[in-house]
Amino acid sequence: MPTPNDELLLLVPKAIVRLELHMNAEDFFRHDILNFLVSRENPSSSMNAAVKKKPVTKYSVERKYREKFYTGKPGVAKRINTAISAENPELLQTYKDKKTSTRTFSLSHSDIASITGSPPPDYEQLLQEVLDTPAGKPDAKAYERRIKALLTELFYPHLVCPVEQASLHEGREIVDLSYTNDSPHGFFRWLADNYPAPQVFIECKNYSAPISNPEIHQLRSRLAPSRGMFGMLIYRGNADKNRIWSGCLDAFHDDTKFMIPLDDEDLEILVQEQLRPTGPEAFGYLHKLFLRIINS
Repeated sequence: MPTPNDELLLLVPKAIVRLELHMNAEDFFRHDILNFLVSRENPSSSMNAAVKKKPVTKYSVERKYREKFYTGKPGVAKRINTAISAENPELLQTYKDKKTSTRTFSLSHSDIASITGSPPPDYEQLLQEVLDTPAGKPDAKAYERRIKALLTELFYPHLVCPVEQASLHEGREIVDLSYTNDSPHGFFRWLADNYPAPQVFIECKNYSAPISNPEIHQLRSRLAPSRGMFGMLIYRGNADKNRIWSGCLDAFHDDTKFMIPLDDEDLEILVQEQLRPTGPEAFGYLHKLFLRIINS
């Protein structure tokens, strides 16, 4: 890949990009160290009443310590943190524990577009490339690549880290696509909270003939409690849809595996749902299809 001035280029997955560090000196100072300093400098309420002294403010305490540790160089918050934490190590440990128990989520498409000045993904164009792919074995790989391009953008930041031809059982089995479920809200978050779904598996079938039980069983065999029990079977639609659904419902009734079949028309609905949301939940259409499974 050509780079400016032949310099090294570091590619960073957008799922891990953040606007600021989850743990940083200014945050530690502002929310932990400063509160501690204020409480230390304020006498007790009974002492306040006795001497009729007004409590010190955050502003005055911050100003005092910033002046005390000012050296003319950047990093005054770090210097304050270092000095106070050395005397009170429990402050740093408490901060670490607090940050460990919380998390930040990936930037949205609109966040990235605003920051970089680039356009957001064109879902309709990505969908059109899928629809324009001729059905049949000769274009199977092209179809799989285009499905990956569409779903990776459509499902981000809910599903991340796509893997093509993901290897299972030391390579004895392969699944067309796998994603890590990192959803902050909506259907995929609900799914992860209520069912084994750390990963989501996808099989792509660009068949010109109707798909049948072998294709359904292929995805079914890829699902497992340790990996994830939810998958989607993407196909072109030239099949009896009720029959495909019956095969997916069998997987639920027999093995408690959750499989949603999606044809070209379903993909169009998913894209339109993202472009023109009809409700507050992300991917409410998938949730509706999932309820069809568990309520069957």
